[in-house]
Amino acid sequence: MPALLPILAGLVLQGAIAGVPASPDEPSGPGSLQRVGTRFDFEESSRQRLEMPLGFTRTTPLGLDRFTSFGSMGPDDSVYHSGTFSLRFDVDGHSMAARTNVGRIPIRTDTEYEVAGWVRTDRLVQSEVTIAAWLVDEEGQPVPGTVVESRPVEQEGVWTRLAVDVSGLDRNARDLVLECRVIQPGDRSGHQPEPTPDIAGRAWFDDLMVTQLPTVRIDDATDTGIHRRPGTPMLHLRIDDPATEPIEWSLRIENERGATIDHIHGTMGDQPLDTWIEPLLPDNGWYRAVLTARTLGATTVIRSDRTDFVVLPEHTATARATTIGIEFTDPPTDRELELVEALGVGMVSVPALLDDGSGLLEDAGHRRRMGRLLDRGGTITCRFDRLPRTWATRHALDPDQFAEFIMLDEATWGPVLDRSIIPFGDAVAHWTLAGDTTAYVPAAQRLQERLSRLAPQATVLPPDDAPATEPFELLERWRDGVSCRILPPWNTDERGRLQPTPTFARLHSLLHHLSDRRFGGVIPLGARGHAWYLEPVESRAGGLLVPPDVTATVSAALGSDPIVVHDDAGNRRTLPLRDGTHDVDIDAAR
Repeated sequence: MPALLPILAGLVLQGAIAGVPASPDEPSGPGSLQRVGTRFDFEESSRQRLEMPLGFTRTTPLGLDRFTSFGSMGPDDSVYHSGTFSLRFDVDGHSMAARTNVGRIPIRTDTEYEVAGWVRTDRLVQSEVTIAAWLVDEEGQPVPGTVVESRPVEQEGVWTRLAVDVSGLDRNARDLVLECRVIQPGDRSGHQPEPTPDIAGRAWFDDLMVTQLPTVRIDDATDTGIHRRPGTPMLHLRIDDPATEPIEWSLRIENERGATIDHIHGTMGDQPLDTWIEPLLPDNGWYRAVLTARTLGATTVIRSDRTDFVVLPEHTATARATTIGIEFTDPPTDRELELVEALGVGMVSVPALLDDGSGLLEDAGHRRRMGRLLDRGGTITCRFDRLPRTWATRHALDPDQFAEFIMLDEATWGPVLDRSIIPFGDAVAHWTLAGDTTAYVPAAQRLQERLSRLAPQATVLPPDDAPATEPFELLERWRDGVSCRILPPWNTDERGRLQPTPTFARLHSLLHHLSDRRFGGVIPLGARGHAWYLEPVESRAGGLLVPPDVTATVSAALGSDPIVVHDDAGNRRTLPLRDGTHDVDIDAAR
């Protein structure tokens, strides 16, 4: 019986003494007093004369390699947020920073922190005044990937609270370092100051505080967020808190439309929460699970984490879509190729060259990944679309002048190409060369000649159109039998996890039904609608696909039996035959 496949109309492919505890009767920032790990209020200057606050050293801002010992800084009793002192910077045309000494702010592992403070500026127009923080290892060196910086102060003359969150989950970290900074525009952009730097002006920092926060984590026990029926996702909930305040937690599951599908909540005492929950998910599709922790102390702290995942129908054997592929800007990882497999795509487009000028297929790890893809029946297109920086600089070329480079320097690119093609030969026969200048045709011919020595069937073609981003782009190219590329329907979150987007579930359903089928014409649906006829293939009957521009409720005779309707998330329902017709409701959000 025919299958009617509504496709979503909105589909888009797409740190001595420096730390002074806060007094119990004074607000200490987020959470209760026991959460405050370290506080710098600069009030030690009221007891002794200091050139710099205790625990702080003047320094060059982290990340700058130029000498910046201009201007002055020190305690100030004329402007302050609370108490009687603050730390003042007097700017003199250069960037400035004051940094806590290593060892002043020890941390606990598996704990998260908020670094916050109050900042005020005067006559600083171009500079950015911020607070930065990072973790250091036992050698006092910054732990890679832990540097965070606040937003800059946007309004002068008023005290502004700036804050950043620092994850203490890195087990190599021993201490936290915070930095008060004024960054001139030239240092921020990396070139000569433009616009003109601030040659005068002031900034004040006060009530800097490092606060311990609850650690909240939710995961779905996979590396890709892909789940198939009849199985159901299991969500791992973890909350740990260095303080002893009770915590109210909630788990909310929402679908693509933002509707709450399941909601579970509870209260955590003085022991960490570590549990698994199986949510109630009646339908296939994309979901977001949000775990929120709210402290019940004197001051409320709210922390949350989320994970995105898709629930796909039970696997049915269909051929991969060979004319629809994923275009990778960077070399794909093992996990990304798992997502390619789960999606049902048979073609990938990858850059032929890495940033260091070596070939992607020269690298043993990438070569192994591509080989597995080929073994599963996939195809690979290698793109010459961007010159490595060292190659471009050698001939004063722009990064997109690949054709010109081919004509100038075969001694460089030729051996790279040979080493790339030797392991695969004609198994990697699709190559594209970008460019539209007069050098393109002879460059493509020269590239073709070099390839043919080791892969006689290899072809060099101009790149396809830009990756499809709208549903009709994908469908029209499929209808016309033209190969189509889409961007990966997933992203990488702040924790480095691959997370499927809502597009993933829709593409999975679409590719399943388009695979191996051909466009068979347009069929009216009642008086107001129409559908594309999908010709039958082997054991699968013909079907009707409702394009994204059709939104209607139609009554039409679609055969003499009940029909099965598949939505864009892979759910199916049966429509009975009533009075010789089938009533089909096709709405825009489907």
